[in-house]
Amino acid sequence: DILLASGDSLAMGYTGGVVMISGGVGRSEHPVDGGDGGVVAISGGESYGMNLDVDKGGDTLVAGGSAAAGPGGNLHLVSGRSSTTSSGEVAIGTADSGLLGGTGSIF
Repeated sequence: DILLASGDSLAMGYTGGVVMISGGVGRSEHPVDGGDGGVVAISGGESYGMNLDVDKGGDTLVAGGSAAAGPGGNLHLVSGRSSTTSSGEVAIGTADSGLLGGTGSIF
């Protein structure tokens, strides 16, 4: 297991630590084929079990933070910007199903 967490804050008015994961920067400005930014990929674990009812792939959970009194944390899905051309796309979908199932819902 790997647990990555930032520090807690107990002091009034302070915020708990930030965890930021970022792909590498492609710094080459060459006009023919400059550097591309690195990908950040997060996925649940694969399952090789053969039981149709209990052997499932690992979930991937992305959630805003909970709050005791104020509003909960927001969830932002934002494509990358471009200084010259179009911004990136935002794609949300479900994978194709196997022979005995249907694709998952988006709600």
